[in-house]
Amino acid sequence: MESTELAMSPRGQQRETGVAIWILLIFFTAAFFIIEHDFKAPEAFQLTMTAQSVDEYENINSMFQPRAWRQIAGVAIGLFGVIMLFRRQRGDAHTLDFFGTLLLFFVGWCALSLLWADESYITLRRLALFAFLCLGAAGATGAMEPRHLVWFALLAPIIYIAAGIGAELYQGTFYPWRTYFRFAGTLHPNAQGVNCAIFFLAAFSCWKQAQHHRRWWIVLTLIAFVVLYLTKSRTAFASVIAVLIFQYGLGRDHSRKVALASCLMALVVLFFLVGTTILVRTPEGITFRRGGERESFKTLTGRTALWKQLAEFYKEKPVLGYGYAGFWNEDRTREVIEEQNWPVPHAHNAYFDTLLESGPVGMIALILILVLGIQRAFQYYWRSGNIAYYFFASLLLFCALDGFLESVPIQRSMLSFYAMIILVYLAFKKAPAPSLPETAP
Repeated sequence: MESTELAMSPRGQQRETGVAIWILLIFFTAAFFIIEHDFKAPEAFQLTMTAQSVDEYENINSMFQPRAWRQIAGVAIGLFGVIMLFRRQRGDAHTLDFFGTLLLFFVGWCALSLLWADESYITLRRLALFAFLCLGAAGATGAMEPRHLVWFALLAPIIYIAAGIGAELYQGTFYPWRTYFRFAGTLHPNAQGVNCAIFFLAAFSCWKQAQHHRRWWIVLTLIAFVVLYLTKSRTAFASVIAVLIFQYGLGRDHSRKVALASCLMALVVLFFLVGTTILVRTPEGITFRRGGERESFKTLTGRTALWKQLAEFYKEKPVLGYGYAGFWNEDRTREVIEEQNWPVPHAHNAYFDTLLESGPVGMIALILILVLGIQRAFQYYWRSGNIAYYFFASLLLFCALDGFLESVPIQRSMLSFYAMIILVYLAFKKAPAPSLPETAP
């Protein structure tokens, strides 16, 4: 009798909701660990980097990427999302506007690409996983509040980083003091860099407005920054720094904003004019000590040659593209790898990959979605003072910047899942009421 009364009381309901949220967060964390992670990732990374042929590269992928478990986890996310959609709260939906319509259009355009896909089987299979992730994101949006998403961005990376350090210690590959060490853990170092960037942005956002335990938030932020550096992921690291600079500029008055923007533009121009010459002569620490690759800055680590080759493929289907995730089939992947002479799993540019898959319509829609999402997140933050929206803006801005040199923001990954949840929340949830700044979760 007492337990029933407790369950029906406000405190009991809050406790039940809190337990449900933690179950949800742990479920998503475990599901994406199955989808993306492998305890043998350090070994796989080393073998991939030393592969001498396309066949050897494909054999390595087949050894370390069991597809069945990933598919099961993806289906579980979608089914869990459907269950949560039926349990969602009523009356908090946002009126459908241009942003929400654009988001629905992009999803529909990706699905519609199956009609003209070059490899319909590949497109259908990857569309299925995309659909499951969308359902999971929609369900999570209905079940979680903004602060819960920040918890998620703290919990999952901490677990993944701890598991990664444990995996490397067990395999005897964890030597952070060595010059060319790259922390991989249970992911490729670049993917681990994205994971650490999510952790850093969440911890930094909490520290920004924390009223209590600020020292602990500083410690977490510094840990995330150090681990991010150890991955030697230049794109993730540079994108995080750019996000911090951008956010700093937003807090300045109009004249300082103009001065900061002008300075950033001048630095970009200077980099493209003489940056490669300067970088070749800088200490190796600035280039993350990655095996004497300072010369590779001239070609953005081989990306310029890759984009030139992919541009020729784009000319063959310039209007509609090859279908959602349909460009990278076995034959074209093999041709690209043989031409570039390094393992190339994607275009290393989210916008270029979208252009290849969905044509100019899909690419323009993606750009508009990111821009409008960032704008709305900042608006909600300024309106409510809720630090969760500050984190939303930070993560979407990171996706937009990281997408210039990596394709992770549009791949079926943890980062894209975070972005989906945030975009759905911003597009279909009511605007927050004006209130005092919320403390860190």
